[in-house]
Amino acid sequence: MRLPVMMLFAYGILPNMALAQDRRPPSREPASSHSALSSESVTDRPTMGILDARFVGHADDAVLRDLFTAAVRGKVVKLVADSVDVIEGSKLDRLIQVNASSCSNASCLAQFAKKAGLDYLLETKLTFHKGKWTASLKLASARSENLLDEEQGTYASDDSVQTGLPVLASQVVKPLTRSGNASGSAEPAVVEDVPLAPPPAGATKVIVKFGSVPPEASVTLDGKILCQTPKEKAVLQGEHWVEMGKDGYRSKRDKVTVNRNGQELSWSLVPIQTRLSLDAVDDRTGNDLIADVYVDGTKVGQTPYDGLVAVSTQRIEVAPEGFDRQTVSVALEEGKTAQTTAHFRSVEKPKVPSGMVSIPAGCFMMGSNDGFGDEKPVHQVCLDGFLMDKYDVTQGAYRAATGKNPSYFSNCGDNCPVEQVNWNEAKAYCESQGKRLPTEAEWEYAARAGTTTKGYWGNNKGDIDRYAWYSGNSGSTTHPVGQKEPNAWGLYDMAGNVWQWTADWYAKDYYGSSPERNPKGPGSGSHRVHRGGSWCDDPAGLRLAFRSYSAPSDIRYYHLGFRCVSP
Repeated sequence: MRLPVMMLFAYGILPNMALAQDRRPPSREPASSHSALSSESVTDRPTMGILDARFVGHADDAVLRDLFTAAVRGKVVKLVADSVDVIEGSKLDRLIQVNASSCSNASCLAQFAKKAGLDYLLETKLTFHKGKWTASLKLASARSENLLDEEQGTYASDDSVQTGLPVLASQVVKPLTRSGNASGSAEPAVVEDVPLAPPPAGATKVIVKFGSVPPEASVTLDGKILCQTPKEKAVLQGEHWVEMGKDGYRSKRDKVTVNRNGQELSWSLVPIQTRLSLDAVDDRTGNDLIADVYVDGTKVGQTPYDGLVAVSTQRIEVAPEGFDRQTVSVALEEGKTAQTTAHFRSVEKPKVPSGMVSIPAGCFMMGSNDGFGDEKPVHQVCLDGFLMDKYDVTQGAYRAATGKNPSYFSNCGDNCPVEQVNWNEAKAYCESQGKRLPTEAEWEYAARAGTTTKGYWGNNKGDIDRYAWYSGNSGSTTHPVGQKEPNAWGLYDMAGNVWQWTADWYAKDYYGSSPERNPKGPGSGSHRVHRGGSWCDDPAGLRLAFRSYSAPSDIRYYHLGFRCVSP
């Protein structure tokens, strides 16, 4: 397996040109401490220093060196050949190579470039990991101590590196080239303010189309404000100084020649960037959050986030999973790292009491088109969330609360469901525990647990034995609660073992007029509904839509029990 490889190299533009606004001849003082920068080597054109490739954690592979030379150096030299002299192999190379290898940010790289008498420094890291190459190119400015550009690419083979690195190299040196002038040739980013040639004889005004990326940049012609892009303006033939600028972007200034046919002049402005360091935290727990980070609506990464953003950024948003997206306010200034933390507060979930299950709010289709008439029509019901007993109320629990055990199967034990309790007694027990009986809709919703089949075990009759006690497997008696498998929401014995009282009065035609939201049954009646089937019923009696009913006060059946809900 190939070990990780990192290549570090740099390009430098000597500060041998005056700024555009400086009318004096440019200074040409050499950096005496570096042999490659002696006065003899200084020409009228800028000079770029190219460092030899340096490998960290890997042998100085001749193949990789050839790859570097062909894919990157060759491309950059070609881009600047018309306007920049290239020098190689010097003390300067070794100085930057040794010291800049420890740099981790643009400011550090720019400082080394400044100490060496350079204007710019280009750092490239090429890493091989898990069969893929990752290249990262960063262009730092000694003047602004900031990144001018940063490009990154991932490649699956050596061949794709050879193809892809020249593209990255072309992109990252764009701030040092000129592609929007009249001749279309590349020129250095710093342009001397040389005198303009006089207009040609018989010069007339022609239409020039001014454009920019981004639009709405101000255009200055020969020092005077002309227009805002995009705009067509009449301009006199001949040479002119043109400058475009926009807040948050670096101004671009160049000498252009307007010919007699007019032309289109469109420049891309480089955004001014700064570093953003952003975290997210849950103030309730104190835990750091992993959150998506959006810059002007585009996702750029996740917290903890550390990356470059344009100072012209309008909106920074943070969105952890489970929280609303939040806009953060932070000042973005060139050369200064913007550091902030987005604060969120989670809501503590209420604790579910022991022996109960949290039933989520939701909607379901209640009833059945295949059953009896009182199960129709099938209709949508939506319920708020609630808590339900995990098991039927047991004989032991009922005796502890009332001092009585009315059960017919009292010899089954304290963990068996209490039965022979009428509706009034069941209601009184639930209220003594700070609970209530479930509505008929709540019971069917909780029993179904998101299913739409006849039973919560599905439509396969053979599976019923795993989930319920009924006439085919009960041995004509009740059984301790929780011995069969629960439904999807963790409720046991919702079908079989004993029927369960609900709070609703029974009406055969109630489904035809039932409200959709939290129905509570008819306002009056003579019988109360019970659901679920029992140990003495066949599988048809355990259908989740099946409705049964009994008088609330006098009836005590040895197959009828209950469970409670809250609130």
